[in-house]
Amino acid sequence: LETYNQIKGKNMVGYFRNNELVKINVDGNAQTVYYVREDDGYLIGINLAESSTMTIRLKDNQLKTINYKTQAKEVMYPEKELAPAAQKLKGFIWKEELRPKEVADIFNANGKEETPETETLE
Repeated sequence: LETYNQIKGKNMVGYFRNNELVKINVDGNAQTVYYVREDDGYLIGINLAESSTMTIRLKDNQLKTINYKTQAKEVMYPEKELAPAAQKLKGFIWKEELRPKEVADIFNANGKEETPETETLE
């Protein structure tokens, strides 16, 4: 089973410093699935969290903190106690081909945003 840290919400805004994502604000039905690991990569557990809003801070592309504006429902499970289907947020589909690899992938030659065709997830 491949593992992916996941974030979901009605509105998400990412903040960058020196081309590095440093903060994400999630507003409205904020949800996360986060694989908590030791420094050597050993999986400690899988953290599931829900809140109306959350702020996620990162450093060197690693999670540093998650702050909740309202009380969060948060539980960490041992991997063996959480079914594979429960380890993915509803509607999660990994689409590697749509992931931008560099800044030029976000904008076309005219400097306008490109909008790839995507399906609506329920």
